[in-house]
Order: sequence, then structure tokens, then C-alpha cells
Amino acid sequence: PSGYFETPIDPATIVKFIKQPRKMAGAAVWEQVFSKIMIGIASVDAMDFLLRDRSFTAAREIGEIDSARLMSELRITRQGLTLTKAGLPAFRSFLQARFGAFRHIYFHEKKVLFDMAFGELMEKVLKIRRFGDPAKHLKRYLNLTDFALHVEIPQWAYGANRVRKQICRAWN
Repeated sequence: PSGYFETPIDPATIVKFIKQPRKMAGAAVWEQVFSKIMIGIASVDAMDFLLRDRSFTAAREIGEIDSARLMSELRITRQGLTLTKAGLPAFRSFLQARFGAFRHIYFHEKKVLFDMAFGELMEKVLKIRRFGDPAKHLKRYLNLTDFALHVEIPQWAYGANRVRKQICRAWN
């Protein structure tokens, strides 16, 4: 899309799409279409993480994803967001790639163990940094990125704080 919206978008409307809306019946047409693009088995988010995770893990067994073809074969019809017949092979490949990603990446035993360990470690990092409740202190979390943590936490090895040093060792 290009140009301006006919009416401003209320931020409360956008919040609807953070959680999966169960029923979009009765919502504006653009909201119904947008929800299909943002949420679901073939959402742009799913496409993004598949492409990114395939690249970062070098897990070639999950297959190719032709996102350009998928996007070019989408249409907005009276039934909603519709994929043309020409897009079906790309969609089939996408679904196979998604299945492969779950099988070879997301449910891999090393990944599951890493998630458990990393979750415990992040709890300690957030506690020592005194970030607090994200709902109450959102601004504190805005710069909490992978990059920021990869720069900050290794520096804890040189400080006097014993807990920070332990976290740094575990992080490394």
C-alpha cells in the first residue's frame, strides 16, 4: 500500500493483533484481511521466522521457501485473503518447510535444553538489572536486544559483583 490512510489508525486497534483474535466477524474488512496476514499458519511472521531460522541454522533439510511467489499470488476477494491456484506449489513447499523446521530445529533436544537454560539465565539477568514488570516499565525494555546483552554481559567478568560474574560464566 502507498499513500495515507483515509482515517488515522487508533493504537488500540493495532493491539488487537498482538494476541490472536478468535473471531474477526463483524470487524472492518481491512482488519479481517490484516489478521490473516499477521496471524496464523501462513502469516508473514511465520514466513519471516522460517526464512531467518533456516538461514541462521543452515538447516537445509527444511526446504526452500518462495515467499516472493506466495506474496505475489495473494488476492483480496469477497471471501477474504485468497491464494491463487498458481500459488499452491509455493504454499505446499512453505508448509513442508514449516513442518521440517519444527522437526529439525524447534523441537530438537539441544534447542529445548538451551531454551530451558537460557530462560533461567534471563531471569537472573533481568533481576540483577532491576528491569521490573514490563507492563509498568516498558521503556526499560526497549533497548534490551540480543546485541545489547552480548555486549554488556561479557563485561561483567571484569567487575567486582560475584553474581554478575557467575551469570557471565554461564552466559559464555
